[in-house]
Amino acid sequence: MAGGPDGQANPDAPQLPVRARALADGKLLYMAVPSLADERPFILIDPARLDVPPRRAASITARRVPGGGLALGELQPVDLVVCGSVAVNREGPRLGKG
Repeated sequence: MAGGPDGQANPDAPQLPVRARALADGKLLYMAVPSLADERPFILIDPARLDVPPRRAASITARRVPGGGLALGELQPVDLVVCGSVAVNREGPRLGKG
């Protein structure tokens, strides 16, 4: 896990192809549980440890993948964050979902 995970994405369905592609490309992935509802709301998905195809591992059911249950303070720096939005303005702030 040298250098920490490569990216973080939320579990929403529209980001599924991005998460699956990251895993297929061998990237480590943090994924938040829906609504960040757990005390330890992130899971780490390591493509080297998968026993299912990347698309299935990247699905919302991936919460069952071993290696989950991380608190915000346990996350390592990431290279890319993917989050959903309704729209963004030219300065970058997003509209929608939280």
